[in-house]
Amino acid sequence: MKRWGKTAPLWILIWLTVISTFAEEGYRNRRIQAVRTDQPPVIDGKLDDPCWRKAPRAYPFIDSYTSKLAPDQTEAYVIYDEKAIYVAFKCFDSHPEQIKATETKRDGNPWGDDFVEVAIDPFDIGQFSGRNVFKVNAIGTRFTEIRGGRADKAEWKGDWQAAVRRTEFGWTAEMAIPWDIMDRPSSDKPITMGINFGRSQARTGIFSFWSDLGYPFHHEWNGHLVGVLLPKRKPKGVLKVLGYTFGGVKPDRRMLRGGVNFRYRPASQLNFLLTINPDFSNVEQEVETIDFSYLPRAYSDKRPFFQEGREVFGGKEQIFYSRKIIWMDGGLKGYGRRGRWSFGVMDCFDLDRWNALLITVSREVGKAGSFGVSTVNYLDSKEGYNQTAYLTYYGRFGKITTGFNIGGSLTEGENGEGSFGSGRIGWMGKNLFANLTVGYISPGYETRLGFMPSKPYKGIGFNIGYSVRRLMEGRLSMGVGMRANDYNHYEGGDYRSRISPWFWTGFSEGTRWGFGTSLQFEKSRFEEFKDTVLSGGMNLWKRYDLFEISGSLSLSLGTRREESYRFIKPSIKVT
Repeated sequence: MKRWGKTAPLWILIWLTVISTFAEEGYRNRRIQAVRTDQPPVIDGKLDDPCWRKAPRAYPFIDSYTSKLAPDQTEAYVIYDEKAIYVAFKCFDSHPEQIKATETKRDGNPWGDDFVEVAIDPFDIGQFSGRNVFKVNAIGTRFTEIRGGRADKAEWKGDWQAAVRRTEFGWTAEMAIPWDIMDRPSSDKPITMGINFGRSQARTGIFSFWSDLGYPFHHEWNGHLVGVLLPKRKPKGVLKVLGYTFGGVKPDRRMLRGGVNFRYRPASQLNFLLTINPDFSNVEQEVETIDFSYLPRAYSDKRPFFQEGREVFGGKEQIFYSRKIIWMDGGLKGYGRRGRWSFGVMDCFDLDRWNALLITVSREVGKAGSFGVSTVNYLDSKEGYNQTAYLTYYGRFGKITTGFNIGGSLTEGENGEGSFGSGRIGWMGKNLFANLTVGYISPGYETRLGFMPSKPYKGIGFNIGYSVRRLMEGRLSMGVGMRANDYNHYEGGDYRSRISPWFWTGFSEGTRWGFGTSLQFEKSRFEEFKDTVLSGGMNLWKRYDLFEISGSLSLSLGTRREESYRFIKPSIKVT
């Protein structure tokens, strides 16, 4: 008894740890049995169709930040048939009068609204790259994220239905998502698919899930839909054609231009796209910022041809940055998936001068890792050839993150061989994050179509931050941290360095009003110039019955290039 008395606190602590761990993990990787229906629901948001009474219920929902039961609960239901998968939500809210939804643009920005989502992973990969996400906010605006990437046009991406209704207890939502909108495996037997249901509540800032993802999100903890019998593969592929004509009159001439796009899916896992004389002039690209920078910045590409398959072809800006292609006569791409493997081939050309061929292959490994290999072959009738290759790896082991990039180039002419590389290790926890990066670019490295703004260098970078969220009953969040780096010219000598502590805070009173502030001090060097800049920002928003008004102000003061520097950016928005 004396020995037990001395060790009792230790055993109690061990048992509490085991129970706590089991309680948290009990809501991860949850499973729900698939149920097929012969009477699909009418998508009107009412949830009064007979099929919902037989549908399995996904409940309860877990606050992803605390891994505890969400105060305002949600119920989700799922059924399917030969054509689609159907999902319903009941969103209970203790203050339904404060439900917020203002975004009306299809595929706009739902954050800040009350919305629900379903994430479907047909291949059950258990990673972010495998998820197709369908969201709808509390006024019925839809938001779509298709695995592999699709152009923004619904004609290309495929369409789905959603409807919502306000109720005394909160609000409800219904979705109908066609199987054909997603890449999926081919199987004559029942399979297990990845699935999760989520809800974002604007008033509290709580993002809850049926299968707890924790914070930051661990997509390997997604749930599973068991026993799905997928539709039989259609014997013929699906061909879509989208053309355009554009005309105009100028003082000296008349203009008429046209082009056509073909999209063909011979199978549910394979996609082909052909564009002839694409219309790039009428696409609104991401607006470039005007604040000071020593180095060029990379921006996203909104053109439909490059949007299609962007999750396969994107993220390789070191060797292929599509915004360098200002114009082309045509392009052809094919991409798809086989299990955990993804692959893609893209060819762009100007018949009179150049041709660019991108080939990429990647694979998810483990629960939270991936590696990939890509190459770009660029041939210009005037400038000669340029070949680049790129190997990348990313992995997460609990809260530890690791990764590396290695690449090289071969260019026609003297000094035509070079390489680049970087490696990183980090910690990604609920409140604390940190990462350390080392990298280099050799003098001979050249990429005609890649984005590599730096001169040849070698150096190290470090980033650390700590944040706390939802203090004062969810009203207050704040964070503090520091960024630092030191890069030298590859062959010696100072190049650029920076040390920059930062701080931010945010406060909101439900969905009625809120504000945020940020402050950053930067002391840096770029070659012979030494800079010192203090930057701050503030934003404020307030919601009225019929509209919401928000405003922000950014201010930077200090010295740049040994000259006085001031930058002011005000903005105001009414929605």
